[in-house]
Amino acid sequence: LEAQIDSFFYKNYNYKDLTMDGQLEANRFTGFFKSEDPNVDFNFDGTIDFSRQVPFFDFKAKVNNLDLKRLNLMQKDLAFQGDVDLKLRDIRLNKMNGDITISDLVIIEDQKYRHQVDTIRAMAFFENRNHVVSIESEVIDARMEGRFFFEQIGNEFLHYLERNFPTYADRFGLHPQKVPSDTSEFTYSVTLHDSKDLLHILHPDLKPMQDVKVVGHFNPFVEEASLDLELPNFRFGSIKLEDVILIIEGEQQNAEIEFGVNHTQIGENFSLQPALLFGDIYEDTLELSLTVLDLLEDENILGLDAKVFTDSLDFLVRFDKSKLTLLNQEWQIEDNNIIRIGPDYLQTRGFVFTNDIRQVILESRGRKGLDLYFRNFNMHLIDTLWTYDKLEFEGPLNLTATIDDIYDLTGLDVKAGVDTFRINGDDWGELDLSIEAKDVNSTYFATLNIGDEQRFLKLDGSYIPPDRSKTETKAPLPRKRAHYLDFALTSKNFPLDILEYWLASGISNTEGLVAADVKIKGPPDKPDVSGTAEV
Repeated sequence: LEAQIDSFFYKNYNYKDLTMDGQLEANRFTGFFKSEDPNVDFNFDGTIDFSRQVPFFDFKAKVNNLDLKRLNLMQKDLAFQGDVDLKLRDIRLNKMNGDITISDLVIIEDQKYRHQVDTIRAMAFFENRNHVVSIESEVIDARMEGRFFFEQIGNEFLHYLERNFPTYADRFGLHPQKVPSDTSEFTYSVTLHDSKDLLHILHPDLKPMQDVKVVGHFNPFVEEASLDLELPNFRFGSIKLEDVILIIEGEQQNAEIEFGVNHTQIGENFSLQPALLFGDIYEDTLELSLTVLDLLEDENILGLDAKVFTDSLDFLVRFDKSKLTLLNQEWQIEDNNIIRIGPDYLQTRGFVFTNDIRQVILESRGRKGLDLYFRNFNMHLIDTLWTYDKLEFEGPLNLTATIDDIYDLTGLDVKAGVDTFRINGDDWGELDLSIEAKDVNSTYFATLNIGDEQRFLKLDGSYIPPDRSKTETKAPLPRKRAHYLDFALTSKNFPLDILEYWLASGISNTEGLVAADVKIKGPPDKPDVSGTAEV
């Protein structure tokens, strides 16, 4: 058979310049197939055989370009190059036997990011009556062994959850299809040696990972499931996690969960020492224990125990009175404290944490909202959360945070006040802060006042977040865009030595008062600053 296909359409794409030369008989093709279309450029040489009861494939292909976006096969802009060598019997996932090797693989993302993998080999075979599927490459090794139907694994796991944790399955709507269960029993392991820059394909802020290990098993015959994850490093944008572990062991109606992060870094100035979360689920009850440590000070930053009860509609959360630690200090809470979380409502009772004169109060706000109060705190709390050696804050702090709808994240309002605001021991008078937003993705409006009528500094304006809500009806002002500041800073008789806190070390003994009228506009990392200042 010799054929020349000048043009044909599939998914709104016009394929051109296809050539076929080989033998075609009884659903079996052996020969050469070539495409010189610029977006699907490849050579195929081998056999595709559907003439038997079990299909058989044996071919080699050289892919010069396979552009999935321009072929209208996917939304993301990805194109592939590489050499394929495939020998495979059957197309049913649970019956496959053979291997495929892809060498000199190149993935081109958005026509500019080039990702390369030397060799990937995938194998499927039967060993001691078990089905084995494995992947080998310099990027990742993976192996799955046992009895399983790929298309049924998810459904089998839902059956396992429904049998052993019916209340949670019902609460989260995790209902399996009504098909025969208990057909899978397998072990699995994954080792991510080096992801290189391939994770950029998933998200541009996701950084390379190395030496990630995952092992586990699933056996519904004895009602067991497990997962053990070791993640040495994880980075997403400015968030960095080190030495992450996740261990889940499920046996019949009981499951134990252990999650730990040795170090958390968010941006340059916020870091968190080891955090450990232990959980024990038995039927409809989850017991949790959370500990955050400060290794340098040998103290607990946070420690609490809680119980979570559930039924088909609600979650009920109750904290253990005797085991609540915050900033290495013991806090008291009422015995009858409870949070009731329903599908469209939220209620609290007795959620008042007390330490000496300090209080943290959580109250219901209507049917779906919350009010959170911090009373009689000290601004020194900022120093424990934000690492910046040049500044030391002090002053009595009261803060109120409200949200009208916790489910839709709408109606946000934060107000904070400090009667006597001190930086490095210097008294700057009163501080008042107000932040409001329609919802988490809408424009944030903020006002900061420091001082009094005779001496003050005021910052007033707005910030548009990167993911501005599409439901916000007001059109942005000219030149405004997402991730944008628009603030006005004014001051009167304000001491100039405040600059010493922020400017480079070595500047001291600054004297004078400043009256300023300054505009700050643009992205936070590169704002335009204009205006006047009189010293």
